[in-house]
Amino acid sequence: MSGVLLKDVSVGFDGVAALSDVTLQVEAGEQLAVIGASGAGKSTLFRALTRSVVLGSGRVIIGGHDLYSLSRRRLNELRRRIGTIYQAYNLVPQLSAGVNASLGEV
Repeated sequence: MSGVLLKDVSVGFDGVAALSDVTLQVEAGEQLAVIGASGAGKSTLFRALTRSVVLGSGRVIIGGHDLYSLSRRRLNELRRRIGTIYQAYNLVPQLSAGVNASLGEV
């Protein structure tokens, strides 16, 4: 994977902006922690990175591919390579957080 780029991404719900013109670049091999107050847009950001939300505007590029232009099959292939740990802690208790994240389940 050659990195992640969000360019001018906006997402809103019922007229309220959850993300507004967010631009973010993460190079391959980089690690990123997303922290913030409740309602700050963290979950919406991750939903944009897995095409689980409709963008109001902007682009999401992962590994050189425009996420919102991929076929369903290619999207599913890409999603299998993304590891995410949500606050609900759906972890395998015998494994470390790092190993859980590396499982690639979305």
